[in-house]
Amino acid sequence: MTMAGVVQLDPWLSPFKEALRSRYSRAQKLIKTINDTEGGLERFSRGNEKFGFVVHESGDITYREWAPNALRAYLIGDFSKSHTIRFPTLLLLIRQFARRLEQRRSTNE
Repeated sequence: MTMAGVVQLDPWLSPFKEALRSRYSRAQKLIKTINDTEGGLERFSRGNEKFGFVVHESGDITYREWAPNALRAYLIGDFSKSHTIRFPTLLLLIRQFARRLEQRRSTNE
């Protein structure tokens, strides 16, 4: 459906025709970028399977964060007593996090 079609269906949208056209154009550009770079909207929407804490069937945990302009990244929580975590400690703390997660899971079962 075109923007003219939308306005024909709902004439009350007529004052917003240019804003709707602009937003539609931006959305189409974003969808094209996602299709070109991420393999489509469906694949892009499954980012939770790759980013954040991912516990694999083997028990291994992977942590990924997407922050292309970040200068630093910190992992802070009750397991770190709010101290800055540097890379060598990160693996240890992720293992501790995994153990606590597994304990909570087994307690809830």
